[in-house]
Amino acid sequence: MEIERKFLIKEREKKYPSPFNVEELKKNIKKYGRNLTQYYLPLDLLKIVSDEFDFKLKFKPNEFRIRKLGNKYSRCVRSKGKIKRSEFERSITREEFKTLIEFKEKTI
Repeated sequence: MEIERKFLIKEREKKYPSPFNVEELKKNIKKYGRNLTQYYLPLDLLKIVSDEFDFKLKFKPNEFRIRKLGNKYSRCVRSKGKIKRSEFERSITREEFKTLIEFKEKTI
């Protein structure tokens, strides 16, 4: 189960002031941040992948994506939900990532 936290920050208008020091956050991101590449895949592909890797979900999938964070790769399936949602995430190899990238629908 994942619990999503979202913050709306409108720095210039001060309509929703940030609970964080925005300038300090920007510095930390530049200093410690890592590149994240994320691709969304069609849900139809999930059946093939789940059969191939022999995993069963205990929820109805709404999202299927793959990620590259530094030199680590993963696949993730998520259910619907705004605050709470079920999630299944597992590591994959670089080769599996490259194969699945061919089916991407959108990139973030």
